[in-house]
Amino acid sequence: MPYLVAVVISPASNAAFTMIWLVVQTAALVPSVLATVLFPVLRSEPAKYRNSMRLSLTASLLFAGVFGAFIFFFSHELLRLFSPEYARIGGDDLRLIGFSLLGSVVKYHVTAAFRLSNRMRQLSFWACLAGLIELTAVFIGGKLGGLWGLSTTWSLVMLVEGMAMVLFANPCRPQTLAVPSTP
Repeated sequence: MPYLVAVVISPASNAAFTMIWLVVQTAALVPSVLATVLFPVLRSEPAKYRNSMRLSLTASLLFAGVFGAFIFFFSHELLRLFSPEYARIGGDDLRLIGFSLLGSVVKYHVTAAFRLSNRMRQLSFWACLAGLIELTAVFIGGKLGGLWGLSTTWSLVMLVEGMAMVLFANPCRPQTLAVPSTP
C-alpha cells in the first residue's frame, strides 16, 4: 500500500500515510493472533468451536472498533508525534483508515474457519479476487480524492468485504473440522 500511495498520489503523502499504516498494521497483530490461536485450540477441542470463535471474533471486533475510533479522533496528534509536516499532510485525510481493521478482523476469522475445515484452496480464489478489488479501489480512490479518497475507499472496501464474508462464510457457524492425520 505505501508504494501504491507514493505512485498514485505523491511521495510526501506516502510519508504521512506510511506512519498511520504502520500503526494500523501493528494494531492488526492483536486480532490476527487471536484468530491464529483458534487453530490449535479448536483442533484440540472441536466441541468448543462456536463459543471460541464467537469470543475471539467479538473481542477482536471490539478492539478494532475502539482502535478505529482512536485513529479517527487522534490521527492528527498521532502524526504530529512523527512530524508536524505529516500532521499537516494527512492528519484529517487519514482519519477513517483505522476502521479498515474491522473488515480485516472478519477476514482473519474466516481464514481460521476455512483452515480448520481444510478448505484453504477454496478460500484462496476469493482472497485473490478481494486483493484485486482492494488494489483497484485504492487506486481509483487515490486518483480521484487523494489521501482522503484512498483512506475512505480502503476502509469502505474492507468493511464491505468483511460483511460479505460474514454473510457467505459465517465463521461462527460450526465447521466440519478436518481430521488431523496421525503418522
